[in-house]
Amino acid sequence: MEGPVGENVSYLIGGRRTWLDGLTKGLTKIGVTKEAFPYSFRDVLAKVATDLGGVRRLSVSGYLNSESLIMAQATANRDSTETALTTGNAGFSVHYRDRFGVQGIVDANLGYSRFRGDVFGRPLLEGVRMGPNDTLSGAGSMSETRLGLRVTWHAASATITTGTEATRFLGRHFPEPLRRAGRGGMLSDFLTPLSLRGSQWRLAAYSKVEVPLRRGVSTRGGCGWTVSLVSPLPSPRSPSWLTRAPGGRCASRDPVPTRRWPRCATRRCC
Repeated sequence: MEGPVGENVSYLIGGRRTWLDGLTKGLTKIGVTKEAFPYSFRDVLAKVATDLGGVRRLSVSGYLNSESLIMAQATANRDSTETALTTGNAGFSVHYRDRFGVQGIVDANLGYSRFRGDVFGRPLLEGVRMGPNDTLSGAGSMSETRLGLRVTWHAASATITTGTEATRFLGRHFPEPLRRAGRGGMLSDFLTPLSLRGSQWRLAAYSKVEVPLRRGVSTRGGCGWTVSLVSPLPSPRSPSWLTRAPGGRCASRDPVPTRRWPRCATRRCC
C-alpha cells in the first residue's frame, strides 16, 4: 500500500506472511498428509519520504521479519523431543539531502541492521530418560551500524565527490545448556555455557574526481583511506554453577560468578 500524504509527503507500507504451516495442518486433519510442516515467515516494510523543497529530501525506512520452525515428537514411553529454530532481521535507515553552497549537494545517511537466530532443543537419547531440565538453548546475533556523509561538488569542468563513513560491526554468540528454576540438568554435567562477543569499528574516507571528455567519454581518479579497530573476543566464561570443592573435586552450588575454568585433580568431576 502506498500513496501521498498532502503535497510533499509519500508513504509505502507492505507486509507478507506464509501460510504453509496452516495449509499442511489442514491437509493433515483431512488425511491428505501424515504430518504438518510447522514453518512460518512474516515481514513488514515501511517508508516515509518528504520533499522539503529544491534538492532537499528526507526519507525514513524500516524493515522487520521473522522465521520459525518448531518441531515436536512424542515417543511410546511418553518422552518427547522438541526443536525450535527462530531467526529474524531488522533494519532502519535515514537519508537526508540538502544543498551545499551554490554547486554542491550533501548527503547524510544513518543505518542500522541486525540479524538474530535462536535455537532450543530437548534431545532424546536412546535408553536414557531425560528430565525437564535437560535442554539446550543458544542464540546469536550480528549487527551493523553505519553513519556516512558525502559531499558532491559540480565544478565547471569536473565533479568532485568527498565522503567519510564510520561503521560498527557487532557479533554475539552464546549457546548454553538451559537450566530452569536455577537447577542444572544431566546435560549441564557435560556441556559448558559459552559466551562470545566481538566488535569492530571501520573508519573510511574517500575522494574522487570525474572529468568529462568529448563524445560522452569521461575519466576519473580517486583515493581512499580505511582503518579497522577490532576488539578481541573474550575467553569462554566458565559455568557459574560449577565451583571447586575442598580436596580438588568439583561441586555444584548456587550460581556464583567465576572467570576461569576450575582445575580438578580427578577426571570424574571434570
